[in-house]
Amino acid sequence: MLHWARHITRGARQRLDALLASSSTDGEMQWGVMSRVGALLEGARAAAGWNHRPQLLVLCYHRVCDVENDPNRLSVSPERFAAHLECLRGRFTPLLLSESVARLARGDLPPRAVALTFDDGYADNVAVAYPLLQRHAVPATIFVATHWIDSAEEFYWDEVERIFLRPGTLPRHLTLDSPTGPRSWDLGHAAVYSAAEWRTDRDWNVQRHSAPTPRHRAFSEVMALLSVLDGKRRGETLRRLREWAGVAPTGRETHRPLRRGEIAALAGDGLTEVGAHSVSHVRLAALSAADQAAEVAGSKAAIEAIIGRPVTSFAYPFGGMAYDNGAVEAVRAAGYRVACTTTPALATRRNSPLKTPRFLVRDWEAGEFAQRVEQWWERRW
Repeated sequence: MLHWARHITRGARQRLDALLASSSTDGEMQWGVMSRVGALLEGARAAAGWNHRPQLLVLCYHRVCDVENDPNRLSVSPERFAAHLECLRGRFTPLLLSESVARLARGDLPPRAVALTFDDGYADNVAVAYPLLQRHAVPATIFVATHWIDSAEEFYWDEVERIFLRPGTLPRHLTLDSPTGPRSWDLGHAAVYSAAEWRTDRDWNVQRHSAPTPRHRAFSEVMALLSVLDGKRRGETLRRLREWAGVAPTGRETHRPLRRGEIAALAGDGLTEVGAHSVSHVRLAALSAADQAAEVAGSKAAIEAIIGRPVTSFAYPFGGMAYDNGAVEAVRAAGYRVACTTTPALATRRNSPLKTPRFLVRDWEAGEFAQRVEQWWERRW
């Protein structure tokens, strides 16, 4: 029976790929294909006695909004996010992250469990994402980088985008201090950047291998520099960058971080929970043990002071390999029960809850999103 079920499962996956390749690009048609093949896969799992094998799909979002350009690929449009929620509600069992990880450890996770998370703490998580989460009855966890709570400043990656990747004129030469010594950039002809040039380049993002102008190359390299600086050194570097560019620290309302009242509201309704995302969103592996502890415990204390209850979940800034064993121990010592990475895998009882994997979600239309989540789910076979 087990051999037969595995054979059917492999056949179903092949049929899924063939059907998707030949189907319309229409999201609803592709989702129908997903549902039919997904049912076949579920039947094969049940026949093999695997239907109670606990596994969890955790998704990582950042923003839900329409933006003019998105070089860091953080935004999902409200229309597409609503389609994502409809897909998840129809084919999965959405749970809060804290509940899902606890049930995973106990072995009583419901079939096709999924947990939604948001990193950073953008105000649009409340203004745009939350009403859609309510409408579709999908819970979510919001991880907040606490330095920016109630701040008039943008997150530093947005501020660097505003300086380098918006039309205008900048000084040609820039020099900033780095951990290895002074770093210099020459913007050349791109010191003057027209609105027409911006419209041509607006679809560029950091995952593309080439930079269309010296501004884009400087943007990426300055971002990499800032990501390894502690909060104090980063603040000083940003101050020098603003002075060089002649810009004010006040950010755009469209890129605003969360405020205290909004965080308290998110933590009080049962549909959403608030977790910590460090204080200054730094690569924890680049810090000393003492600074790691300050980032991890400091963000926990700041949020607890706002919501009046324990904060038990954490997300490592930058996910991936930007944390190390020292960061994991700092998270454990601070009393967190769950900590999320961006390692693309399903969570199982084999992985530590302090290294919970997640899949990054981009601005995909409904059909592509449906295809991806089904493929992610079937990675366990």
